[in-house]
Amino acid sequence: MILMLTLILALTAVLPARADQSPYAWPLDLDTRYLTSNFMETRSGRFHTGIDLKTQERTGLAVLAVDEGWISRIKFGANGYGKALYLTNAEGRTFVYAHLERLADPFRRRVRAAQQAREQYAVDVYPVPGELPVVRGEIIALSGETATNGPHLHFEVRQADGSPLNPLTHGFAVPDTLVPEITAVRVWWGNRSYLHGDGVRSLTGELPPLAVPAGSVQVSARIIERSDHLRYRLEPWSVDLTVDGWGTVGAGACECLRWSDNRRERVVFRETDLGRERAFWIAGAGGGWRADGYHGQGPGTPVDPLGTERVYRLVARDAAGNTSEVWWPVVVSAAAETASPGWTESPAAAVAAMRQDEVLDLSRAVAGESDLLDGSGAPTGAVSTLTAPLLHPQPTRLALQGRPTWYLSEHPFPHEHMVERRRVAVAWPDGVVPGDPRLAVYVFDEEDGWERAADLERAGRRWCFSLDQPGAHVLALDAVPPRLTLPAVVSVGEQRPRQRHGVSLARWQRLEIAVDDDESGIDWGSARVSVAGRDLIAEPDPPRRRLLVELPDDLEPGEHPLIVLVRDRAGQAVEAVAEVVLTDGG
Repeated sequence: MILMLTLILALTAVLPARADQSPYAWPLDLDTRYLTSNFMETRSGRFHTGIDLKTQERTGLAVLAVDEGWISRIKFGANGYGKALYLTNAEGRTFVYAHLERLADPFRRRVRAAQQAREQYAVDVYPVPGELPVVRGEIIALSGETATNGPHLHFEVRQADGSPLNPLTHGFAVPDTLVPEITAVRVWWGNRSYLHGDGVRSLTGELPPLAVPAGSVQVSARIIERSDHLRYRLEPWSVDLTVDGWGTVGAGACECLRWSDNRRERVVFRETDLGRERAFWIAGAGGGWRADGYHGQGPGTPVDPLGTERVYRLVARDAAGNTSEVWWPVVVSAAAETASPGWTESPAAAVAAMRQDEVLDLSRAVAGESDLLDGSGAPTGAVSTLTAPLLHPQPTRLALQGRPTWYLSEHPFPHEHMVERRRVAVAWPDGVVPGDPRLAVYVFDEEDGWERAADLERAGRRWCFSLDQPGAHVLALDAVPPRLTLPAVVSVGEQRPRQRHGVSLARWQRLEIAVDDDESGIDWGSARVSVAGRDLIAEPDPPRRRLLVELPDDLEPGEHPLIVLVRDRAGQAVEAVAEVVLTDGG
């Protein structure tokens, strides 16, 4: 009986807390608790630092204070979190609400005062403790989709030092009876890779044995976690890789993340022919990296001598305690050149994605404090020039300056270059004149094509730029101004009702002004809007390529002149003039 009680207590200590143990209110006034994203998912070179809650594909839902405290920060921006509120409680824990549509009246007035003082939309306000108090369950905002592609609430829990915690295990659990699915296991050594599984169907139990040659072994796995019937792909709470005789060689419980470790996402995940996989570099003498509640993986460890057999075991758990696992024998064999039954050699594309000998070594092209260019602008011996064809179509909407220059290879960076921004010197193509603000560095994005990645900066006699992502880069010049779509007459009616969930709404329906730029992109902070001679603060909406303008409540019905000006990131401006006709509906 004592042994059974000990086992129960031990199990309770390692499993996450359940929803009925939460000391907090739920942040949304909804009966359902559906997720579209969870903690420490991959986000293009960084981790996701909270959970995303579904809002039934609509905006305007009531957002609630999860605890008693005060609003400690209000941040508005065109990108990132959009409109965000930070609520701090008496214990020093902070709760972050992002992508909001409209704040409760006291908070909105505080933001508006800051915007008018700075004469711009983007503000970062820090009220003093007690200035904007809230009580548990109070409506503090309406949910929205600011700075994001669709309606949802991004929610974070941060401890007193500002480090994000996993909301699912710190008071905000969701119902979940679905087991994580291990759909593929991949074993790497040297430049070779073998795969078991198709990335779709779940693997369970014992897998076929695998023969490998002596060398350094790495493992990756495609793991899919889901928490409800909507089946959005999430990341498991923990993934452990153990090797018989070695113990745990790769582990991760997604509990807490230091901001300094956020860029280490590139160490934890790998993109392959099957999609995103969790990677395990079996830790050797060099060790790995550690974040609070999360263990990273270090360099590969040599496999045992010929004839050695060990059992590799992979266990995935979600935040509700659902568990799945697979295991497989690995034999070090001189006959490993022959494929093991049940394992197939990975496609060349997947192998190439892991080969570091095909990746440009940034240590030979990082400016730092050293001189990489001589007085004539030519590379010195410190620079390694990579001569390879551009892997992607050249930008068609940009005036290219000279022959495109490929500064980096495809993802990923070599291990040691994954987590920091790098300074790269520019070796100018013939005929390029530095200093033109329209000239910049562009990177190829698989979804959006060529995007402006970095501005050029003068460093003594040299020109450099900061780089924080891998990929194909070119020098290009944007010679095309942005586009602004505005009809000659814009009709606006009064808004009914004037309140939603106790939050006051504007008297007039908001103006929606379409702006676009396919080259360097819109400089959203440059937008200027005036109506009836009054300068107004325009709200950027980059995902939908538009400006939103809230008209003053005291503006009288009738015709009023409207002037809109916006610039692109190359500094080119476009202006439009129209008439706004306000009708009171009476």
